[in-house]
Amino acid sequence: MAVKDDYVMRMIKDMARVLARLILGKDDINYVLPEDEEFTVIDNLYKKLITMADAGLINEAENILLNELEDKSSEYFEMAASFYLHLNEYSDGFLDAHQYSREEINEGMGNLVKNLESIWEEQKNGSRSKHHAEGGSPDRGASIYSAF
Repeated sequence: MAVKDDYVMRMIKDMARVLARLILGKDDINYVLPEDEEFTVIDNLYKKLITMADAGLINEAENILLNELEDKSSEYFEMAASFYLHLNEYSDGFLDAHQYSREEINEGMGNLVKNLESIWEEQKNGSRSKHHAEGGSPDRGASIYSAF
């Protein structure tokens, strides 16, 4: 069982690194709260989610995260991915005690990517439609990652 969990932990970290490079242009994902405590809305949300998860309210924190997923910014993506990476650092015992699993962390990261892809597709299609309406031709070769 431990070998499987170690594999899932590495897979989650590797997925986060790839996404950091593709989406954020960084080598790693690491959402950091400002030291001066002048928090943005996303900072406040991250602090709330981490506090809840650390208190064992992992499912409740994830539900809040998913309900707020309409934010289309790269900052929100980094915050959400950092949340899942934080969960990935918990021991198996802590996760089990709070009815959560590494597979759910992996699914959460995967769902985050799917949501971002749909957001990028909407943005891409919106810019195509606008461009086409202005007399231009749609950009068929654009990448879904071009929004960032």
